[in-house]
Amino acid sequence: MLSQFRIAASQRPDDPRFAELVAALTDASPQFRAWWAEYPVRSFRPVTIIIDHAAAGPVTVELYQLRLAERPDITLVLQVPGQRG
Repeated sequence: MLSQFRIAASQRPDDPRFAELVAALTDASPQFRAWWAEYPVRSFRPVTIIIDHAAAGPVTVELYQLRLAERPDITLVLQVPGQRG
């Protein structure tokens, strides 16, 4: 997701909202600060991840990216519950 955010920010260099959001996230999160410094940029591919939910335990989630044909500047990332093993 961070790679996708970085790509979106690079496509709108004059939009101050990206700089404001990066500054806020950098101040609020040591993990974001470390990831942002790594400078990862990759194209999006559907992926399955496991989230360690505090109440439910490990939850498998599949991530998909959608773009509207009418608004290619808008990206929607769906998090769909994965198959139970």
